Amino acid sequence: MKDLSLLFERHPDPMWVYDLETLHFLEVNHAAVRRYGYTRGEFLAMTIKDIRPTKDVDALEQNIALISEGIDYAGVWTHLNKAGEQLLVDITSEVLEFRGRTAELVCARDVTDRVRLQSEARTTEERFKLIARATHDVIWDWNLDTDQVWWNENMETVFGHKLAELEPDSTSWSNRIHPDDLKRVVNSIHAVQEGKGSTWRNTAS
Repeated sequence: MKDLSLLFERHPDPMWVYDLETLHFLEVNHAAVRRYGYTRGEFLAMTIKDIRPTKDVDALEQNIALISEGIDYAGVWTHLNKAGEQLLVDITSEVLEFRGRTAELVCARDVTDRVRLQSEARTTEERFKLIARATHDVIWDWNLDTDQVWWNENMETVFGHKLAELEPDSTSWSNRIHPDDLKRVVNSIHAVQEGKGSTWRNTAS
């Protein structure tokens, strides 16, 4: 039991135990104190509704009403720290008996930065595709890690190659270079990949 207590206290993610009937915090770990900004004493005087936006309390109560035995993966929820800042946390929990009370052990993994980066990436991709649709140029995007290539619709309108028939990788590009130019073009782009430049541009000599 002592080992489990140490695991709870030292876990890097915020964790707490709350009473399923009163919703009061019964115990919190050090990570919860650090991330949310409340002292342990302040936490123990609060309920789990106090770290939620008011608009989410009804959904929280509905979720609690559905809790049963076993591990519950509740997904991503919005929490508030003591300063009123929003945190996005991925919630995993399990029902247990704690100090004679039916309670739930909660692990709240902070995914705020991850979700923000994903949102920014989606926005960037949407802007890129909007520009790609607005231009008359042929645009392609090459993922150097996966070798996956994306083409805009002008590949079909300009060159007549149907997008559905193109290879999904860089061969969709290299297979359509004239044999007389293939070695020169491939060598020039490899030079950029090897750090001999930050941009690639190739024109016939």
